[in-house]
Amino acid sequence: MNTNPYRLAGWSALLAALTSLFSVVTFVIGMQVGWDKVGLPNDIASVILIAQYFPIFLGLDRMTRASSPALGRILLLVGCLSAAMVAFVQIIFIARIIDFPATIVPTWGGGIVIGLVFIGFNGLAFRNRSFPAALTILGMIAYAGIVVSGVGSLIEQGHPLTWIGGSFGSLTIVWLIWAGWLWLKKAA
Repeated sequence: MNTNPYRLAGWSALLAALTSLFSVVTFVIGMQVGWDKVGLPNDIASVILIAQYFPIFLGLDRMTRASSPALGRILLLVGCLSAAMVAFVQIIFIARIIDFPATIVPTWGGGIVIGLVFIGFNGLAFRNRSFPAALTILGMIAYAGIVVSGVGSLIEQGHPLTWIGGSFGSLTIVWLIWAGWLWLKKAA
């Protein structure tokens, strides 16, 4: 079994890109016509997406460790803890242990933290040139969109910031594909 963290991060990033694309489509449908048809698939997709963040965070930590090992480890820990919390809340929501209002603060708040972690990792990658500058700038913009979208969703469902941030946040799909391709190339 190959345990190369870049290979694992690369495949996880590509799977996360596909899952993100599916989530964006179901989110837009859900916001426009209601969640009765797309709610469960969207919720399951969000758990799959969050699960992919763990190897992605490990890949980012490995890449940026040389420039700032302490900050990288903090980002890794905060990212993994936030992802675990969001996944747990989504799973207990899918199992109907809690209702939707109970998910809002932990999932969107956790999403904001995850977005900030990605911004931090992209900043470190920019500083030590472990990714192309254009990719790290794209990552910072895309994940800033995720943060803004999360803030909008915490204010109220359908808030304009949700749509504005989500528009920029959809660039995470491009970031994930590009980063995944570079990691797989590096692992080869």
